[in-house]
Amino acid sequence: MKRGSLLFGLSAILGMLGCGGSAGADLCTQATQCLAGNEKDEAACVSEFEGSAAAAADYGCTDQFAALSTCHTAKSKCETDNNHKQYTTRDPQSGDDRCDTEQHNLNDCINGASSKDD
Repeated sequence: MKRGSLLFGLSAILGMLGCGGSAGADLCTQATQCLAGNEKDEAACVSEFEGSAAAAADYGCTDQFAALSTCHTAKSKCETDNNHKQYTTRDPQSGDDRCDTEQHNLNDCINGASSKDD
């Protein structure tokens, strides 16, 4: 399974998908089915999903992360481009990311939290 296709595009700090609970499990199940993955791929996705949620919480960005997770759950699609399947939020016609606003809001939150003095 090409887990790179599952990327939310989060900063290197957050890595891959992240958020806990059934939303993460549902998104990982859908992505795994799209990419013909197996149970281990799905378990790895969920684990990374939960780790990213914890990282977002550490930065005080839980609301922004939840908005991004909700967007991905609602707008991710299994797309095929040149016989290559992707589970993505990119619009196949325009190439625009359907969750771009939510991604920017999360990045801004993380960057803002990172620049604060302790």
